[in-house]
Amino acid sequence: MTSTDRPSDDARPGHPSTVERGQTAVSSPDRWLDNITLVVVVAFVLLGIGTPLLGLTVFAGSDIMLTRTPWNALAPTGFQAQNPFVGDTIDGMVPAARMLSERLHDGDFASWSSLNTGGSQLGAGGSSGLLSPLMLPYLVMPISLAPGYVKLLEMLVALGGMFLFLRQLSLARSAALLGGLAFVSSGFMVAWTNWPHTKVAAFVPALFWAIERLARDRRPANIAMIGLVVGSMLLSGFPAVAAYAFVAAGLYLIVRMATIHGSRPGRLVVVAGAATAGLLVGVAVAAMHLVPFADELREVAVGSRGQSSQSHSPMISMVTMLAPDALGITSPDASSVDWYGLANPIEELSYVGAVALLLVVIALVMRRRPGFPPLVRGFFVTAAAITVVLVFFGGPLLAALQQLPVFDTNRIGRARSMLGFFLAVLAAMGFDALVRRPAGTWLSTLQRRKWIVVASGVWLGAVIAAFLVVREAHQYAFVREQLVWFDGSLRSAATFGGLAAIAAALAVRGRGWLRATALTVIPALLVTQALLLVIPFWPRVPTSQFYPPTPTHEFLASHIGSDRIIAAGTMLTGTEAFYGLRTVGGRGFVAEEYDELLRAWCDGCFVTPTYMAIPGRPEVFQAPLLDRLGARYVVTDPAAPVLGAAEIVGGTGDLLTLSPEEPMSLPLPGGALRALGVEIAEPYATGDPWAAMEVEVKDADGTTLTTTRRRLFGGAAPGPFTVAVPEDDVASATSAVVTLHADLPIAIRSDGATPAIALVRPSDDDLEVVLGGATTIYERTSALPRIRWAKTAVVEPDATRAIDLVLSGTAPDVVLAAPGPEPSGAPATLDVVEDSGDTIAVDVDAEGLGYLVVADGLQDRWSAAIDGAAVPLVDADHGYVAVEVPPGTHRVELRYASPLPGGGFAISGGGLALIGALFMIDRRSRRRGTVRSSTTDPSGPVEPPG
Repeated sequence: MTSTDRPSDDARPGHPSTVERGQTAVSSPDRWLDNITLVVVVAFVLLGIGTPLLGLTVFAGSDIMLTRTPWNALAPTGFQAQNPFVGDTIDGMVPAARMLSERLHDGDFASWSSLNTGGSQLGAGGSSGLLSPLMLPYLVMPISLAPGYVKLLEMLVALGGMFLFLRQLSLARSAALLGGLAFVSSGFMVAWTNWPHTKVAAFVPALFWAIERLARDRRPANIAMIGLVVGSMLLSGFPAVAAYAFVAAGLYLIVRMATIHGSRPGRLVVVAGAATAGLLVGVAVAAMHLVPFADELREVAVGSRGQSSQSHSPMISMVTMLAPDALGITSPDASSVDWYGLANPIEELSYVGAVALLLVVIALVMRRRPGFPPLVRGFFVTAAAITVVLVFFGGPLLAALQQLPVFDTNRIGRARSMLGFFLAVLAAMGFDALVRRPAGTWLSTLQRRKWIVVASGVWLGAVIAAFLVVREAHQYAFVREQLVWFDGSLRSAATFGGLAAIAAALAVRGRGWLRATALTVIPALLVTQALLLVIPFWPRVPTSQFYPPTPTHEFLASHIGSDRIIAAGTMLTGTEAFYGLRTVGGRGFVAEEYDELLRAWCDGCFVTPTYMAIPGRPEVFQAPLLDRLGARYVVTDPAAPVLGAAEIVGGTGDLLTLSPEEPMSLPLPGGALRALGVEIAEPYATGDPWAAMEVEVKDADGTTLTTTRRRLFGGAAPGPFTVAVPEDDVASATSAVVTLHADLPIAIRSDGATPAIALVRPSDDDLEVVLGGATTIYERTSALPRIRWAKTAVVEPDATRAIDLVLSGTAPDVVLAAPGPEPSGAPATLDVVEDSGDTIAVDVDAEGLGYLVVADGLQDRWSAAIDGAAVPLVDADHGYVAVEVPPGTHRVELRYASPLPGGGFAISGGGLALIGALFMIDRRSRRRGTVRSSTTDPSGPVEPPG
């Protein structure tokens, strides 16, 4: 045995031979390799997350906002987000986390939010995973610092679970560390960062560790560990990933039980029962989320999520297992190309890495060494192969699985979470083979002819599979005219794989320092390729680009009150919640009746069943329904034509030059204005990244009434170029001054020395421009308050006719679904005292009987009271609610009746108490020596070897 080789497998701490020979459990070279691998793992974590851990940048892709109105006014022309594919995390995850954190700090558990669509469950409902233990940083840290530490906590859980599991399988420390690195750098864990998906997947290794411990020893503590892990996974919010893991872990337990207890059916039943008990305990722990989530699914519209055998990831995306940038990158520069895969990289990236894949092949050809659990390698090989077929090929097997719950409504591509785990385990086994096998004995395991044939077949199969995938992807790159980039990416991956192959050969054949060096090179190569992926992919956004305030948001926040806005093709719908703004669109489950009403108005507004974005078409945002929704303001892109009566004053075909930084006066004709500007005569292009046109409007005394600036963003087409101005501010306008801030002059139409003036005047459209510049904001003067008084009503029990009536714009104040008292027709004064989410409180001073209407989807789990006495909620306008209010002065309160207090929290508390009891029982039993191992498994001790 050389100095770089491990002791034989019987030389473990506590083993008699170890004591007798006086050997240390881990030799010095092995300890050096362990330390080097640990340093590599730590380097990946710290360099991968980077400066967000210091608060210098933010680990959230909020720079995507600077590509949208109104934030694009804060960025130079041509600005590109680091990763344009992470919009869901910015318009959904971070705003939800902020709402929950802020309200919790105020002593309010935010069960409900009315900021998106018609309102939806927040704290415990949905699939955002806000109750995950990994989300703790959001509760104790500034919002800009929390995302980086959430990722750090997630990686620590994944790495720790992987280390424990692989050590439980008696793999070397360095191999266990490398397996963890391979898992946290796998495509799924990289691509889905900042979604709940990776927070669930982070617990997968710990789940297998707990299962392995239970298979070997049915101690109460092991049941408790399963419960803790299962509960954490379910609380983390994405049930499909958890379900895939539970299925895989269940199959693994069957394999291990068959290996350990195959001839003892009684033991099989006991272990299976213990595992089931652990699962149920975990479900109980997660009841605080599962109860309201199940309740929510019963009441909301989930849309069509049906899957077919063709609903799988494209085969060409398999090339990213080897070369992650073969199909482009997410943050291109002049020397690289945009992502050009068939779907976005979040759904396609399947990275494992050339080094890890080489180690997987080594794991396939090695003979099982003494002390390694039987059938474990076979399980992971089979599981990985089946997952590859399901994820990339579909076919009859996927069709059969899609008859089962979870598989029938979720993309099978999300099972890449398990594929990355399976391959990481196999990679660790391959590295363990290199670490533990002494030089000179490698060939001894291949002396038998049949084993040479098997090993050769595996290598040949791997080469053929890689060739077929690369050939298919190569053809796709050829069609997309990206062969140069594709070939370069493959060469880079081949370089990593080739260097790793040389290092592996030296680890097998070399001795002394050469073998030790070769072993340290392998994790170094693995982390280098992984960092080349994550550093450009993971966000490191300047703090100034983290939900930056704009004049648009400041105006809306000071004017909106309890009403809604419409972001018409602007503002990255959903981010409004971060600023505390209530919007018609947004992200979240929508109550079923409310969903029917919205789809009857604008079915195309639903990008997904849980995401609604309003397009910038006037016929959409001027619909009568929005009056009843309390949509007070419309925010549009400044490049969209200002609505109203457009006209050109003056201009006979002459040309005039508007030079940079030389103000030009425009005499204004009388009359109301919405926008004004000049008529550009020729196509205009500018290289000035901050080019803009500024309009200063003055009255007869020369007093400035308003100044508004509109960006040019690289140029302008011939025709009117107008800047929206607040109508009330310019009512007395007599002149304007136009200034070009750019590097080049613009040719404009004129009448001699007098420039032509492009104007937009108000029309009879119930709109009024209230802000211009980075956005154009209209006030919808016909909009009703979201919380309003109804003094007239009509009863229409038929859903279709009720929807038609509401959409028509001719309905009375409220359309009731069931007969009720006739309103008196008398007015009332309303004072909204509280509109916090879970509670709406309104002081009503009514001159006669009427209805208090709230235009939210509150028809389920909401209750009402007048002066403290419970009263019924009435379904109104096919989606809202109303409360019958008698004459006089009253306090009307509506409250969300969360299922948490009566069920979820109590069950979760009981589950945690049961886990505590199991640990106490285990501790007392161990003190008395009454806990007995359930196995004499030849794979080694229950505790990881030293």
